[in-house]
Amino acid sequence: YTIARTMQSGDNQGLIAFNISDIKDRAGNEISAITASTDESSVTFDSIDPILTGITIASDNDISSSRAKSQDRVTLTFFSNSPIQVPTVSIAGATSDTPTSEDNLQWTAGRAMGDGDSDGTVSFTIDYEDLAGNHGDRGTTISGGSNVTFDKTAPGTNSITVVSSNATSTLAAAGDEITITIVANEDLQDNNSFNPYGISNASIAGQSATLISVDADNAALWNIRYTLSGLEADGSVAYSFRMADATGNTTDVSSAGSAVTIDKTAPTLTSVTIESDNTNTAYAKAGDDITLTITADEDLIAAPTVFLAGRSATVASVGGSKTDYTASITTNSTDTQGQVAISIAFSDLSGNAGAEVITTTNGSSVIFDRTVPVLTAVTMSSNNANSAYAKEGDI
Repeated sequence: YTIARTMQSGDNQGLIAFNISDIKDRAGNEISAITASTDESSVTFDSIDPILTGITIASDNDISSSRAKSQDRVTLTFFSNSPIQVPTVSIAGATSDTPTSEDNLQWTAGRAMGDGDSDGTVSFTIDYEDLAGNHGDRGTTISGGSNVTFDKTAPGTNSITVVSSNATSTLAAAGDEITITIVANEDLQDNNSFNPYGISNASIAGQSATLISVDADNAALWNIRYTLSGLEADGSVAYSFRMADATGNTTDVSSAGSAVTIDKTAPTLTSVTIESDNTNTAYAKAGDDITLTITADEDLIAAPTVFLAGRSATVASVGGSKTDYTASITTNSTDTQGQVAISIAFSDLSGNAGAEVITTTNGSSVIFDRTVPVLTAVTMSSNNANSAYAKEGDI
Protein backbone atom coordinates (compact mmCIF):
# COMPACT_ATOMS: atom_id res chain seq x y z
CA TYR A 1 0.00 0.00 0.00
CA THR A 2 1.02 3.63 -0.51
CA ILE A 3 -0.35 6.36 1.69
CA ALA A 4 0.13 10.04 0.71
CA ARG A 5 -0.89 13.44 2.05
CA THR A 6 -0.21 16.96 0.81
CA MET A 7 1.33 19.05 3.60
CA GLN A 8 -0.32 22.33 4.54
CA SER A 9 1.03 25.58 5.97
CA GLY A 10 -0.68 24.97 9.27
CA ASP A 11 0.90 21.60 9.84
CA ASN A 12 3.33 21.20 12.71
CA GLN A 13 6.99 21.75 11.97
CA GLY A 14 9.39 18.90 12.54
CA LEU A 15 9.27 15.13 12.13
CA ILE A 16 6.02 14.04 10.49
CA ALA A 17 4.17 11.60 12.68
CA PHE A 18 2.04 8.80 11.27
CA ASN A 19 -0.17 6.02 12.62
CA ILE A 20 -1.25 2.91 10.75
CA SER A 21 -3.92 0.91 12.63
CA ASP A 22 -6.59 -1.71 12.12
CA ILE A 23 -4.20 -3.95 10.22
CA LYS A 24 -5.61 -7.50 9.79
CA ASP A 25 -4.72 -10.42 7.64
CA ARG A 26 -7.34 -12.45 5.75
CA ALA A 27 -7.83 -14.70 8.67
CA GLY A 28 -8.68 -11.70 10.84
CA ASN A 29 -5.46 -11.57 12.82
CA GLU A 30 -4.76 -7.98 13.87
CA ILE A 31 -1.43 -6.36 14.65
CA SER A 32 -0.71 -3.32 16.79
CA ALA A 33 -0.73 0.19 15.26
CA ILE A 34 2.44 1.14 13.34
CA THR A 35 4.03 4.58 14.22
CA ALA A 36 7.63 4.16 12.98
CA SER A 37 9.24 3.04 9.77
CA THR A 38 10.97 -0.28 9.64
CA ASP A 39 14.09 1.17 7.96
CA GLU A 40 14.43 4.15 10.32
CA SER A 41 13.50 6.53 7.50
CA SER A 42 11.63 9.74 8.37
CA VAL A 43 10.42 12.98 6.86
CA THR A 44 10.76 16.37 8.48
CA PHE A 45 8.17 19.00 7.69
CA ASP A 46 9.66 22.51 7.26
CA SER A 47 7.62 25.31 5.75
CA ILE A 48 9.68 28.21 7.14
CA ASP A 49 11.96 30.10 4.76
CA PRO A 50 15.59 30.18 5.88
CA ILE A 51 17.28 33.47 6.86
CA LEU A 52 20.88 34.65 6.55
CA THR A 53 21.77 35.87 10.03
CA GLY A 54 25.13 37.39 9.14
CA ILE A 55 27.15 38.34 6.04
CA THR A 56 30.70 39.75 5.93
CA ILE A 57 33.07 40.33 3.04
CA ALA A 58 36.86 40.67 3.03
CA SER A 59 39.85 40.67 0.70
CA ASP A 60 43.27 39.07 1.08
CA ASN A 61 44.86 42.35 -0.02
CA ASP A 62 48.27 42.91 1.63
CA ILE A 63 47.35 46.41 2.80
CA SER A 64 43.67 46.40 3.70
CA SER A 65 40.98 43.73 3.87
CA SER A 66 38.50 46.34 2.66
CA ARG A 67 40.39 46.88 -0.62
CA ALA A 68 41.16 44.62 -3.53
CA LYS A 69 43.19 44.86 -6.71
CA SER A 70 43.48 42.45 -9.62
CA GLN A 71 44.36 38.90 -8.48
CA ASP A 72 43.31 39.61 -4.89
CA ARG A 73 40.74 37.13 -3.56
CA VAL A 74 37.46 38.43 -2.15
CA THR A 75 35.69 36.08 0.28
CA LEU A 76 32.13 36.13 1.61
CA THR A 77 31.39 34.55 4.98
CA PHE A 78 27.72 34.07 5.82
CA PHE A 79 25.50 32.26 8.33
CA SER A 80 22.01 30.83 8.10
CA ASN A 81 19.53 30.17 10.87
CA SER A 82 18.96 26.63 9.61
CA PRO A 83 20.92 24.22 7.46
CA ILE A 84 20.84 25.10 3.78
CA GLN A 85 21.81 23.40 0.58
CA VAL A 86 24.92 24.56 -1.37
CA PRO A 87 24.02 28.16 -2.24
CA THR A 88 24.65 29.99 -5.51
CA VAL A 89 26.97 32.98 -4.97
CA SER A 90 28.12 35.70 -7.30
CA ILE A 91 30.85 38.26 -6.51
CA ALA A 92 31.25 41.37 -8.67
CA GLY A 93 28.81 39.88 -11.15
CA ALA A 94 30.65 36.58 -11.64
CA THR A 95 30.00 33.18 -10.11
CA SER A 96 32.14 32.44 -7.10
CA ASP A 97 34.04 29.26 -6.41
CA THR A 98 31.84 26.49 -4.99
CA PRO A 99 30.75 27.58 -1.51
CA THR A 100 31.93 25.35 1.34
CA SER A 101 30.60 24.57 4.82
CA GLU A 102 31.23 22.01 7.54
CA ASP A 103 27.79 22.26 9.12
CA ASN A 104 25.56 23.74 6.39
CA LEU A 105 25.11 26.76 8.67
CA GLN A 106 28.39 28.72 8.24
CA TRP A 107 29.52 29.15 4.65
CA THR A 108 32.37 30.73 2.73
CA ALA A 109 32.58 31.57 -0.95
CA GLY A 110 35.31 33.44 -2.78
CA ARG A 111 36.58 34.67 -6.10
CA ALA A 112 39.80 36.17 -7.47
CA MET A 113 39.24 39.65 -8.89
CA GLY A 114 40.47 40.40 -12.40
CA ASP A 115 41.18 43.22 -14.84
CA GLY A 116 37.74 42.71 -16.36
CA ASP A 117 36.00 43.76 -13.15
CA SER A 118 34.85 47.34 -12.66
CA ASP A 119 36.34 49.66 -10.06
CA GLY A 120 34.14 50.39 -7.08
CA THR A 121 32.34 48.62 -4.25
CA VAL A 122 32.32 44.86 -4.82
CA SER A 123 28.71 43.69 -5.18
CA PHE A 124 27.52 40.18 -4.38
CA THR A 125 24.43 37.96 -4.35
CA ILE A 126 23.66 34.86 -2.28
CA ASP A 127 20.78 32.64 -3.40
CA TYR A 128 19.95 29.73 -1.12
CA GLU A 129 17.28 27.29 0.05
CA ASP A 130 17.03 25.09 3.07
CA LEU A 131 17.08 21.30 3.06
CA ALA A 132 13.34 21.24 2.43
CA GLY A 133 13.67 23.53 -0.58
CA ASN A 134 12.28 26.71 1.02
CA HIS A 135 13.90 29.75 -0.63
CA GLY A 136 15.43 32.50 1.49
CA ASP A 137 15.61 36.16 0.54
CA ARG A 138 18.62 36.90 -1.67
CA GLY A 139 21.58 38.23 0.30
CA THR A 140 23.09 41.42 -1.16
CA THR A 141 24.28 43.50 1.80
CA ILE A 142 26.72 42.93 4.62
CA SER A 143 25.53 42.77 8.20
CA GLY A 144 28.74 44.07 9.72
CA GLY A 145 32.29 45.17 8.98
CA SER A 146 33.19 47.00 5.77
CA ASN A 147 32.50 46.49 2.12
CA VAL A 148 35.40 45.77 -0.22
CA THR A 149 36.38 48.39 -2.78
CA PHE A 150 37.93 47.08 -5.98
CA ASP A 151 40.64 49.27 -7.55
CA LYS A 152 42.55 48.05 -10.58
CA THR A 153 43.70 51.52 -11.69
CA ALA A 154 47.39 52.36 -11.23
CA PRO A 155 48.14 55.73 -9.62
CA GLY A 156 49.38 58.70 -11.64
CA THR A 157 50.84 62.13 -10.99
CA ASN A 158 49.29 65.57 -11.27
CA SER A 159 52.68 67.26 -10.96
CA ILE A 160 56.35 66.58 -10.23
CA THR A 161 58.59 69.46 -9.14
CA VAL A 162 62.37 69.28 -8.69
CA VAL A 163 64.24 72.03 -6.81
CA SER A 164 67.61 72.48 -5.16
CA SER A 165 68.48 74.09 -1.82
CA ASN A 166 71.14 76.07 -3.69
CA ALA A 167 70.74 79.86 -3.75
CA THR A 168 69.90 79.26 -7.41
CA SER A 169 67.18 76.63 -7.09
CA THR A 170 67.80 75.23 -10.58
CA LEU A 171 71.46 74.49 -9.82
CA ALA A 172 73.06 72.10 -7.36
CA ALA A 173 76.57 71.50 -6.08
CA ALA A 174 78.06 69.16 -3.48
CA GLY A 175 76.24 69.56 -0.16
CA ASP A 176 73.04 70.89 -1.74
CA GLU A 177 69.80 69.03 -1.10
CA ILE A 178 67.59 68.15 -4.06
CA THR A 179 63.88 67.79 -3.32
CA ILE A 180 61.33 66.11 -5.60
CA THR A 181 57.75 67.05 -4.74
CA ILE A 182 55.11 64.67 -6.08
CA VAL A 183 51.39 65.44 -6.24
CA ALA A 184 49.60 62.18 -7.05
CA ASN A 185 46.16 61.94 -8.62
CA GLU A 186 44.96 59.92 -5.62
CA ASP A 187 46.02 59.14 -2.07
CA LEU A 188 49.05 56.88 -1.88
CA GLN A 189 49.68 54.17 0.71
CA ASP A 190 50.98 56.13 3.72
CA ASN A 191 51.45 53.38 6.33
CA ASN A 192 55.08 52.30 6.23
CA SER A 193 54.19 49.12 8.12
CA PHE A 194 52.78 47.75 4.86
CA ASN A 195 54.37 47.01 1.53
CA PRO A 196 54.45 48.60 -0.98
CA TYR A 197 54.81 52.04 0.60
CA GLY A 198 53.44 55.07 -1.21
CA ILE A 199 56.87 56.01 -2.62
CA SER A 200 59.68 53.46 -2.83
CA ASN A 201 62.73 52.49 -4.92
CA ALA A 202 63.59 56.17 -5.28
CA SER A 203 66.80 57.48 -6.84
CA ILE A 204 68.09 60.97 -7.58
CA ALA A 205 71.08 61.60 -9.84
CA GLY A 206 71.65 57.86 -9.99
CA GLN A 207 71.92 57.53 -6.21
CA SER A 208 69.49 55.85 -3.82
CA ALA A 209 67.23 58.39 -2.11
CA THR A 210 65.76 57.15 1.17
CA LEU A 211 64.48 60.40 2.73
CA ILE A 212 60.82 60.01 1.77
CA SER A 213 57.98 61.85 3.52
CA VAL A 214 54.25 62.34 3.11
CA ASP A 215 52.25 65.42 4.05
CA ALA A 216 50.47 64.91 7.37
CA ASP A 217 47.17 66.14 5.95
CA ASN A 218 47.37 65.02 2.33
CA ALA A 219 48.34 61.46 1.34
CA ALA A 220 48.63 62.57 -2.28
CA LEU A 221 51.53 64.97 -1.48
CA TRP A 222 55.00 63.42 -1.12
CA ASN A 223 58.64 64.54 -1.02
CA ILE A 224 61.87 62.73 -1.87
CA ARG A 225 65.13 64.31 -0.68
CA TYR A 226 68.78 63.63 -1.43
CA THR A 227 71.95 65.55 -0.49
CA LEU A 228 74.63 65.60 -3.17
CA SER A 229 77.89 63.98 -2.09
CA GLY A 230 79.96 65.47 -4.88
CA LEU A 231 80.41 62.12 -6.63
CA GLU A 232 77.45 62.67 -8.96
CA ALA A 233 78.06 63.59 -12.57
CA ASP A 234 77.42 67.12 -13.83
CA GLY A 235 74.26 67.59 -15.82
CA SER A 236 70.50 67.57 -15.55
CA VAL A 237 69.27 65.68 -12.49
CA ALA A 238 67.64 62.34 -13.37
CA TYR A 239 65.20 60.65 -11.00
CA SER A 240 63.04 57.56 -10.63
CA PHE A 241 60.62 56.14 -8.09
CA ARG A 242 57.74 53.71 -7.64
CA MET A 243 54.40 54.95 -6.39
CA ALA A 244 51.69 52.78 -4.80
CA ASP A 245 48.09 53.69 -4.10
CA ALA A 246 46.14 52.69 -1.01
CA THR A 247 45.19 49.37 -2.64
CA GLY A 248 48.74 48.47 -3.69
CA ASN A 249 48.53 49.25 -7.42
CA THR A 250 51.94 50.55 -8.53
CA THR A 251 53.37 52.83 -11.19
CA ASP A 252 57.07 53.25 -12.01
CA VAL A 253 58.07 56.84 -12.82
CA SER A 254 61.42 57.93 -14.25
CA SER A 255 62.95 60.91 -16.01
CA ALA A 256 66.37 61.30 -17.59
CA GLY A 257 66.47 64.97 -16.61
CA SER A 258 64.76 67.74 -14.66
CA ALA A 259 64.76 71.47 -13.99
CA VAL A 260 67.83 71.12 -11.73
CA THR A 261 71.35 70.87 -13.12
CA ILE A 262 74.27 69.54 -11.10
CA ASP A 263 77.33 71.76 -11.48
CA LYS A 264 80.32 70.85 -9.36
CA THR A 265 82.90 72.25 -11.81
CA ALA A 266 84.71 75.31 -10.53
CA PRO A 267 84.65 78.41 -12.77
CA THR A 268 87.77 79.87 -14.36
CA LEU A 269 88.77 83.30 -15.58
CA THR A 270 89.48 83.22 -19.30
CA SER A 271 90.85 86.77 -19.45
CA VAL A 272 92.52 88.96 -16.83
CA THR A 273 94.34 92.15 -17.90
CA ILE A 274 95.61 95.19 -16.01
CA GLU A 275 96.58 98.73 -16.98
CA SER A 276 96.72 102.23 -15.57
CA ASP A 277 95.51 105.55 -16.96
CA ASN A 278 99.09 106.80 -16.89
CA THR A 279 100.59 107.88 -20.20
CA ASN A 280 102.62 104.71 -19.86
CA THR A 281 99.86 102.21 -18.99
CA ALA A 282 102.37 99.75 -17.52
CA TYR A 283 103.22 102.27 -14.79
CA ALA A 284 101.28 104.26 -12.26
CA LYS A 285 102.09 107.12 -9.93
CA ALA A 286 100.12 108.42 -6.97
CA GLY A 287 96.68 109.56 -8.11
CA ASP A 288 96.59 107.29 -11.19
CA ASP A 289 93.75 104.80 -11.65
CA ILE A 290 94.64 101.14 -12.09
CA THR A 291 91.98 98.97 -13.75
CA LEU A 292 91.73 95.18 -13.89
CA THR A 293 89.49 93.72 -16.61
CA ILE A 294 88.05 90.25 -15.90
CA THR A 295 86.15 87.71 -18.02
CA ALA A 296 84.82 84.43 -16.53
CA ASP A 297 83.96 81.26 -18.44
CA GLU A 298 80.44 81.19 -16.93
CA ASP A 299 78.05 83.41 -15.00
CA LEU A 300 79.21 84.28 -11.50
CA ILE A 301 76.92 84.31 -8.51
CA ALA A 302 78.12 87.79 -7.59
CA ALA A 303 80.79 90.28 -8.51
CA PRO A 304 84.24 88.86 -7.74
CA THR A 305 86.17 90.06 -4.71
CA VAL A 306 89.29 91.85 -5.94
CA PHE A 307 92.31 93.26 -4.15
CA LEU A 308 94.81 95.48 -5.98
CA ALA A 309 98.02 96.53 -4.26
CA GLY A 310 96.61 94.96 -1.11
CA ARG A 311 93.51 97.18 -1.11
CA SER A 312 89.89 96.25 -1.82
CA ALA A 313 89.06 97.34 -5.34
CA THR A 314 85.81 98.79 -6.63
CA VAL A 315 84.22 96.11 -8.83
CA ALA A 316 81.58 96.77 -11.48
CA SER A 317 79.76 94.60 -14.00
CA VAL A 318 80.28 95.48 -17.65
CA GLY A 319 76.86 96.25 -19.10
CA GLY A 320 75.07 94.09 -16.53
CA SER A 321 77.00 90.99 -17.56
CA LYS A 322 77.58 88.19 -15.06
CA THR A 323 80.81 87.15 -16.78
CA ASP A 324 82.55 90.47 -17.47
CA TYR A 325 83.75 92.82 -14.75
CA THR A 326 86.19 95.63 -14.06
CA ALA A 327 87.98 96.32 -10.78
CA SER A 328 89.85 99.55 -10.05
CA ILE A 329 91.64 101.57 -7.41
CA THR A 330 93.07 105.07 -7.32
CA THR A 331 96.64 104.89 -6.11
CA ASN A 332 97.84 107.00 -3.22
CA SER A 333 101.07 107.96 -1.57
CA THR A 334 100.89 105.10 0.90
CA ASP A 335 100.57 102.27 -1.62
CA THR A 336 103.50 99.88 -1.77
CA GLN A 337 105.81 100.58 -4.67
CA GLY A 338 106.58 97.92 -7.21
CA GLN A 339 104.47 95.55 -9.29
CA VAL A 340 100.85 95.88 -8.25
CA ALA A 341 99.67 92.66 -6.57
CA ILE A 342 96.44 91.06 -7.80
CA SER A 343 93.97 88.83 -5.90
CA ILE A 344 90.64 87.70 -7.40
CA ALA A 345 88.13 85.45 -5.57
CA PHE A 346 84.97 84.32 -7.40
CA SER A 347 82.23 81.66 -7.46
CA ASP A 348 79.78 80.44 -10.10
CA LEU A 349 75.99 80.35 -9.77
CA SER A 350 76.12 76.93 -8.12
CA GLY A 351 78.46 78.25 -5.45
CA ASN A 352 81.56 76.48 -6.73
CA ALA A 353 84.58 78.62 -5.87
CA GLY A 354 87.23 79.22 -8.50
CA ALA A 355 90.91 79.04 -7.62
CA GLU A 356 92.29 82.40 -6.49
CA VAL A 357 93.78 84.27 -9.42
CA ILE A 358 96.93 86.35 -8.79
CA THR A 359 98.28 86.86 -12.32
CA THR A 360 97.00 88.21 -15.60
CA THR A 361 96.34 85.99 -18.58
CA ASN A 362 98.28 88.11 -21.08
CA GLY A 363 101.35 88.90 -18.99
CA SER A 364 100.34 92.52 -18.42
CA SER A 365 101.34 94.26 -15.20
CA VAL A 366 101.52 97.70 -13.65
CA ILE A 367 104.49 99.06 -11.72
CA PHE A 368 103.52 101.58 -9.07
CA ASP A 369 106.14 104.32 -8.53
CA ARG A 370 105.33 107.15 -6.13
CA THR A 371 108.98 108.37 -5.66
CA VAL A 372 109.80 111.81 -7.14
CA PRO A 373 112.99 111.53 -9.21
CA VAL A 374 116.20 113.30 -7.99
CA LEU A 375 119.00 114.72 -10.27
CA THR A 376 122.10 113.46 -8.60
CA ALA A 377 124.55 115.50 -10.81
CA VAL A 378 124.07 118.68 -12.87
CA THR A 379 127.10 120.26 -14.75
CA MET A 380 127.41 122.96 -17.42
CA SER A 381 130.16 123.67 -20.01
CA SER A 382 130.68 124.89 -23.58
CA ASN A 383 132.85 123.72 -26.42
CA ASN A 384 134.76 126.96 -26.32
CA ALA A 385 138.49 126.67 -25.75
CA ASN A 386 137.64 128.10 -22.41
CA SER A 387 134.74 125.88 -21.45
CA ALA A 388 133.54 128.37 -18.89
CA TYR A 389 132.79 130.84 -21.76
CA ALA A 390 130.86 130.71 -24.99
CA LYS A 391 130.76 132.98 -28.01
CA GLU A 392 128.26 133.12 -30.79
CA GLY A 393 128.13 129.74 -32.51
CA ASP A 394 129.54 127.82 -29.52
CA ILE A 395 127.58 125.01 -28.05
